[in-house]
Order: sequence, then structure tokens, then C-alpha cells
Amino acid sequence: MPRGRFNSQTLGAYLNAAGGGKVVVPEVVVWEWAEHAHSALEDLSHDARALSNGPSSVALPAIPPPPSKSDLVKGIIQDLTSAGVQVWAPEPQHWRDALREQVLQDGMGEVRGGVKTGAADAIVCACVGSQLEDGRQPVILVSSDRRLRKRVRDIEEAVLVASGIEEVLQAVLTFVPPTEELALAIEENLPLRLNEAIAESANGGLSFATYGVRLEVGVSGDDSEVEPILDLYLSQVELLEVHDLRVARRGVENYGLASIRIFGDVQLVIEQPWTRPDGAVEMSSALVGPLRTAFTDVPVAISWDGDWNVTSWSVTGAAVVVMDTYDDDSDDDLKFRATHVARHPAAETQADEATELGS
Repeated sequence: MPRGRFNSQTLGAYLNAAGGGKVVVPEVVVWEWAEHAHSALEDLSHDARALSNGPSSVALPAIPPPPSKSDLVKGIIQDLTSAGVQVWAPEPQHWRDALREQVLQDGMGEVRGGVKTGAADAIVCACVGSQLEDGRQPVILVSSDRRLRKRVRDIEEAVLVASGIEEVLQAVLTFVPPTEELALAIEENLPLRLNEAIAESANGGLSFATYGVRLEVGVSGDDSEVEPILDLYLSQVELLEVHDLRVARRGVENYGLASIRIFGDVQLVIEQPWTRPDGAVEMSSALVGPLRTAFTDVPVAISWDGDWNVTSWSVTGAAVVVMDTYDDDSDDDLKFRATHVARHPAAETQADEATELGS
């Protein structure tokens, strides 16, 4: 706030800059605003009383005494909560830690004008740290105190800092969460979405052919003997890992490339020859499975909304499904290699964006 004083218009500007995000004010900051307001009102009352009221002067209106500091605190909190702002009240442990830092000159503790201080700043830092639970959302400390911004940034590296509206807008528009946070969210949520899609599918699994791939089977290290696979169905996802995630922003669009490793079961539709009674040989399809895989690696393109929730994903390249051989004497795994055939328009668009991102 300008000059450390509460201002409802400035508050509205910050709410607009947040774009629907959560705005949190530490309770200790409200106290400081109330103290500054009370001091300003007392100065105004003192200056008014000091003015001369001579015969030619216009009589000054009576100036009421300033509200108490407690009443000012209540009024500011009411204005904040009415605007949808959360007032953060520290836990007893936060107060203990803050006082300890001030007395021991640790953390946010410092000496100003020969006086130990820093407890209030430590509470602000604790408030900021409490907002870091979801790393997919930017946490921005807004303060005109340069030293406070630097010290909080040194303690909480994930925090962004700003001194005004323009810097807040810039931080919001350019923020990209840490890739490990995005990867963790994908690993937690995507298996649920995949299994829900599997349960709703008519075939009891998700077809790889849907993403425009052709599959072949062979033994690792020997590609000379392969059996054509007509399709492969992902029938259960137990675990999912995200590797090599790369993220970019284009305006309000968030997208990225990654390789996902899926642990679960698959079913194969393979093409096999059979001999008719008349001796003629024909090809027929057979469903094999479900089979437990060692893992399945699939390169994908991922899209997020403005809050960094996954909105869509699609395969962008060749998939490799590795099967256990169940032979303790062999180190070879069966590998199913996927190569592109006719691509779907949606997959083509994702692949073009992925190629541009990877270039």
C-alpha cells in the first residue's frame, strides 16, 4: 500500500491484478495500517487545533477525536473480508519463532537505529511460506520495503516479489511452476483419468491405434522375427512416471512435452496365420491378454489451463511397450515398437506444437 497505509482503491487494483487469485494479508500488517491511520488522524486533529481562529477567519468545523486503534483494526478487517481478502492470523508457534528471531538476531531479525526488530517481518515471512503448499500457483509478496522483499526471497526461494501493480501483473503473466510440481500433479491425476476412460471404453481398454500408431512385436535385440500387432489396449494403469518434462507459455496457453512411463496391464490384438481345412492359409486376429507389462513409454504433448490443471494430452511419437519375459535366465524383454501411420487431425496439431516447442 502507498506509504504503508491502507487504501481501498489500491486494494481493488491489486484484486484485479490477481485475476481471481487469492489475496492474503497478514494480521500484523493490518495492525500496522491501523497504527499509521491512527497517527495520521491524530496529526490532523493537532494541526486543526493549532490553526488561528481570528475575527476574519472562517470557523473550522469541529473535528471528532480519532477512532481507537482497535476500532480501526476492526474496520480495516471488515473492508478486507468484504472484498474477499483473507486475513491471515498466525499460530502461537509462529509468534514464538518470530520473537526468537528478533531477540537472537536470526532469520528476519535485524537492528535498526540501535533497536532489535524483525518480529513483524518474520510473521510476514511465515504467512508467505504458508501459501506455498500448491507450487502450481505463483506466490507473490507485494511490499514497498526493499529489504523485506530481499530477505523473504532469500529465505523462500519459490516466492516472487513485487513492489507495485505492474510487477504483480508481470509476475502473474510470466509465471511457470517448477517442472517437478507439474510432473507430480500429472503423476497423481493422470492415472485416475486414464482408468476412468478405460472403465468407460467399449473395449475395456484404451486403444493405441486411436493415436495413429502401428505396433509390431519382437524380442529385444532381434528385430528379424516380428509378428504384426493390429492394436494394443491399455487395460489398467497402476502407476505413472513423468520424465523429461519441458514447459512453455504462449499468451494464456500453457503446454509442454514429456515422456510418460506407464506401469500396468495391456491387451494385444495380434495377426496370426491359420490353415483352413482345404489347406489354404489365412490371417486372423486374436486377442491376447491382459498381460502385465514391465512398463510402457509414450511421448506426449500436454496442455494446462490458466491454473495449471491438465486439460488435455495426446501421443506425439512412437510408443515402446516393454514386457517381462518371465524367464529368469534371460535378460531379454519383449518390445512392442510403434511407428506412425495416418494421424488424426487433433494429434497432428499437437505434434506440430510439440515440434515447435522442442526446437
